[in-house]
Amino acid sequence: FLFGNACPFVSIDGNPVVHSAEEFHQYLVPPSVAKQASETDSKKVKRSRRQQELYDRMGKGNPRDIIQAASSCTEKDLYELLRLAKRPEVSVSSSSELQLELVKCTAAKEKAIATKNYLRAEDLAQTLDELEALRETYPSLEDLEKKETDYKKKFSELLKAKRYNDANLVKRKLLSVKRTIMKERYAKPASTQAAALSSLQSLQERMNKMLALAESMDKAASEVVPDLEKADLSLSQTCLLKISSGDILDFEHDEGLSGVICWTNESCDLTAYDTGSVLLEMGSPNLGEEISSLDALTTTEWGPVKCATGEAVTVGPRNFGDLVARFVFLAVPPLSPSNDDTEWDRHTNTGSKPTTDAEADALHYLDTGLRAAVRSSFRNVKTTGVETVGVCTITTKPSDDSD
Repeated sequence: FLFGNACPFVSIDGNPVVHSAEEFHQYLVPPSVAKQASETDSKKVKRSRRQQELYDRMGKGNPRDIIQAASSCTEKDLYELLRLAKRPEVSVSSSSELQLELVKCTAAKEKAIATKNYLRAEDLAQTLDELEALRETYPSLEDLEKKETDYKKKFSELLKAKRYNDANLVKRKLLSVKRTIMKERYAKPASTQAAALSSLQSLQERMNKMLALAESMDKAASEVVPDLEKADLSLSQTCLLKISSGDILDFEHDEGLSGVICWTNESCDLTAYDTGSVLLEMGSPNLGEEISSLDALTTTEWGPVKCATGEAVTVGPRNFGDLVARFVFLAVPPLSPSNDDTEWDRHTNTGSKPTTDAEADALHYLDTGLRAAVRSSFRNVKTTGVETVGVCTITTKPSDDSD
């Protein structure tokens, strides 16, 4: 909170990711870390690599150094700090949990590469390195059982040699290994975190507020648009929200400068999903040329990155073939534009609760990343003078009859 309050770029005008000290704190402290802080003496907490790097960059806990680091923080410094904060947190307490997270993290990295989200893949690669380093701390059950056998043999040999002091030392090690084996054999997935539940409740509260807003405008909306396929909601004197079914490419723009927000990946490759491919075809050849000319933020071992997750870039103004829009805003959400992230469905669609720290943190990443992507998009829209902008929905797995 102290760093967030003192940093000049943690503000509505400063960046689209965190608008306040409270949001800054929430972004840096996922549910697993919040739970750890509430249940453990802060002096005894062993920090993950992610936590240690954030701690070192933000003044190492000294109030004076924290304020100095925040006050001198540049826009680029904050960007790098928030990029570090997006790295998945490592939180395991047993070999079985470690193996599970290794499998999940490996799959997530492979998917990030396949979908051309290369910065995310780099973050996951660092997390995998940290998890691999924990194998010594949390050996497999097979390794523990082998160690138990070795200790038993050594203990027996020492007793026969009447080296009782040495035998007692080995016995203590043997008992410690036995306790660890019992823990591993009966290890169960961690129960739902109180912090994760709080995060889910916060999401639900926001949804309730949005529904309440829609209901409060129901009379006006129903008078203007009686059918259920369209709704016009006046959010302010200068902002009209139109909700309609159909494809973003069929959106009817009013008079004036117009644009569309298009979800994409970190490489800004629109051919990776159907809507993007159609958009690229309709806007050819100019749209493809404009996207190709975008500067790369960085180049990874898998390819270039033109827009990071949670951010947006602007293409235009230009005549884009059959597109009415003269601006195209490319935004990168934490979800796939193809709406095929089925791994989220158990939580987002059924309302079930996360069962591990990693699952709770994943929902936290989804929430903050999607919020940042939407904010980045409209921040870019505001700077262009666009009067009408079309935005398509993004979800995990739409029903078969939805567009």
